[in-house]
Amino acid sequence: MYTDAMQQPNLRADTTGVLVQAKERCRRGHFWVLVAPEKHVLNRYSRPSL
Repeated sequence: MYTDAMQQPNLRADTTGVLVQAKERCRRGHFWVLVAPEKHVLNRYSRPSL
C-alpha cells in the first residue's frame, strides 16, 4: 500500500511531533498520516534519533 500511495499523482501528508520519554531526557518522535485520495490512508511513526 505504501508503494502504491507513493506512486499516486496526489499525496497529502501531515506530521505531528510527540515527546517520547527516554532514559536521560525526552526526545521528539513523529506520527505521520499519508493520504492518497480515494485509495489509501496510511499511518507511520518515526522514532526519535538518539
